[in-house]
Amino acid sequence: MFSSSPDLAAAEAASSTQESWPTKDFGLIPIPKRLQYNPDKPFHFGTLLNVSFGFASTFIVANLYYCQPLLIEFSKSFNVTYDEVSRIPTLIQAG
Repeated sequence: MFSSSPDLAAAEAASSTQESWPTKDFGLIPIPKRLQYNPDKPFHFGTLLNVSFGFASTFIVANLYYCQPLLIEFSKSFNVTYDEVSRIPTLIQAG
């Protein structure tokens, strides 16, 4: 007859519910061990990091709008239409 102890049953349940975390990004690029998700030590998104992301995103968005007056001057300096010069911020945003 098969007998199981409560400890053995708990260990089997824990191992069956444990998720397998990916070790490759996009199924191709290996993720370094220090950058892989560790449920024992989750990532801490603190106040300093939150404020840093806020300032960074503010400056990025502001730069998209600050270039608009410069585009008019670029079109005059290079003797091209505004439609042609307006491709500059579009291509910069696209990367």
